[in-house]
Amino acid sequence: MLVQILPGPNRLGYAKVTVTIRESLDSRYSVYLGDHHLPAKLIPARMLLVPRAIKSLGTLNPLPPPTVAKSPPNHPWRNYPTVTKSLNTYRA
Repeated sequence: MLVQILPGPNRLGYAKVTVTIRESLDSRYSVYLGDHHLPAKLIPARMLLVPRAIKSLGTLNPLPPPTVAKSPPNHPWRNYPTVTKSLNTYRA
């Protein structure tokens, strides 16, 4: 059995807080923080153990190899200035 503590009027969450869980003779559970009764919801264990259906992925087809586009030899990106050994003259 799992007990979920719901947000209350004073707090949104109760992380890292020690609470007291009391079970009455008629099998009701109550959650207390000090003297304050907290709203809580019981989740049966069978709801936690039920596996969900797995969606079928179908048949897996291999991807085609990626294609690489090559730029032609006279593309503007390839027309960069050539630096000579003297570093002062450029040849286009």
